[in-house]
Amino acid sequence: MKTKLHFGILIILMAFLGRYLESSVVHNQQIVVQFSDLQITESESQKTIEAIQLKLQTIGVKDIQVGQDQNGQLKITYYSETDIQYIKGVLSDDESIEFAYNANGDHSDEFPEQQSTKDYELNISEINNTNTWNFETVEIVDLNHKSDRFSNLNDYNTNAQINLKSLGNLIKVCVAYNNSIALAIDNQSYKIPEVRAGPTT
Repeated sequence: MKTKLHFGILIILMAFLGRYLESSVVHNQQIVVQFSDLQITESESQKTIEAIQLKLQTIGVKDIQVGQDQNGQLKITYYSETDIQYIKGVLSDDESIEFAYNANGDHSDEFPEQQSTKDYELNISEINNTNTWNFETVEIVDLNHKSDRFSNLNDYNTNAQINLKSLGNLIKVCVAYNNSIALAIDNQSYKIPEVRAGPTT
C-alpha cells in the first residue's frame, strides 16, 4: 500500500519538475538584420548570423531564434535581462556593423551613405509583450448602413384588413371545442378502472 503511495507521489513530483523545466522564456528583444548589399550570398548571411549569435551567447542571451519578418528581413529574437544599450555596445566592437538608431532612439530604415559591400545594419529593439486586445469585453459590431439595408421592398398584402368579427368568432369556436374535449375526457375517466399492483388478499 505504501509503495503505491510513494509511487504516486514520485509521479506527481516528476510531473511538477518536468513542467518547471519545460517552461519556456518569452522573447523580449529582437535584432533585425539588413544587409547593405542586395547580392549577398547565403554563406555570407549565415556567417553574419553565426557571428551575431556567438556575440549574443557571450553576453548570456537565452533561447536565440532566427527567422524572417513580414518584409523578408532576417530577424533574431531572444530573451535577455541585459539592457539594449549594453548589447549594442558589445555588438559594436565589429567594424562592419552599423546600427539603425537616430538621436531619438527610433530605428530608421535608411543605410549610412558610405558602406563596404559586406556591411550590415542592425535594428535592436524590445518586443512589447503587452496585449492591447481585450477579448473578455462585449463585441461592438459596426454596421455598414449602405450594405446592411433590407433590399427587398416588395410588401405583400398591404391592403388586407383584418376582420375582427370573424377572428373573434373563430377564437370562440376554438375555446368551445377545447372545453368539450376536456369535459369528454373527464366524463370517461370514471369508466377506466384503477388497478392496484400486487397480490390480492
